Amino acid sequence: SSFSHSDDYRDVSINGLSFALGPIQARVVRVLHKHPSDRSGWCSGKIVLEKAGSSSVRMSDVFKSQPQWRKLIESHRRGNYRLRRGG
Repeated sequence: SSFSHSDDYRDVSINGLSFALGPIQARVVRVLHKHPSDRSGWCSGKIVLEKAGSSSVRMSDVFKSQPQWRKLIESHRRGNYRLRRGG
């Protein structure tokens, strides 16, 4: 995938789609980008949200202002998340 970000991760682009993120959203993306928990890149959503300083317990709550957030972050439906791969 083609992923780029500003220094603070407030502006990110993946596969040609751009996002202007809030501070917590930006920290979530930074955690997912910098700290994958295994080679596949999956990270526990609860741990990611905790590291990002979010009081939310659901990723969808954090990204409710971003209707296309699932084009940036994917879930394997068991509470783990990673940055989307591929086109």
